Amino acid sequence: MIQIRKPFTFLATVSSLTLATLVLPAPAQAEKYRGIGYHYSMNDLMAAFPNAEFKTNEVAWTQKNQKFITISGSGITGEIMVLMEDTRPSYYQRYLDAEAGSNLEALNYFGASREDKNSLMVEWLRWVPPLSLPVGNIVRKFGKGYSKVVNDEDFSESLSWSSKAVTAQLNQEGNKVLFVTYSFTSAEILEGWLRENKCLSDAFSAAGSPEAPKTDTAPADDNL
Repeated sequence: MIQIRKPFTFLATVSSLTLATLVLPAPAQAEKYRGIGYHYSMNDLMAAFPNAEFKTNEVAWTQKNQKFITISGSGITGEIMVLMEDTRPSYYQRYLDAEAGSNLEALNYFGASREDKNSLMVEWLRWVPPLSLPVGNIVRKFGKGYSKVVNDEDFSESLSWSSKAVTAQLNQEGNKVLFVTYSFTSAEILEGWLRENKCLSDAFSAAGSPEAPKTDTAPADDNL
């Protein structure tokens, strides 16, 4: 049985990104799985896999504003597991912090009011093959520039390609790959945020730029 664990991460949170990200040379692009980028929405995933089954997993380490989902079905080899983060709490906090009556207040209230499919965003994803793979197959795919990481929980090893933001979890014997986790580089995180902000702005304009209501009640109390 494959243990569901959090991935080894290479990156700081988005809040730690600085202006330097905009002016320094961009790092190497991460190895994307099926073209899925940072902060692609649930709506994007459903469009990419229109006939797939989406299932929510109950795991101990997810936070209140997170969902860990599995995507499976005909045409998908194995399973895709994705950590999704609900962006509505952060938009609601920005709404509270914005100047009353401003366009920014209205935009952030609009963001805090959207439904799940437009609010749940990809943080990282994992491909779980139907059968464990020889380590050599993964090394041929990603190259030999990896480091070995010992996991704290069961002391098994992972192979980490930090420049590609990829980690391959090995079995206890160290000769098979159980799953591959795909994260994102700092440049791709910034790109994802910019894409999300544009999508929100476009949807806000298409809805007629509605004003925020005169209320202190959160628009989606169950999610905030």
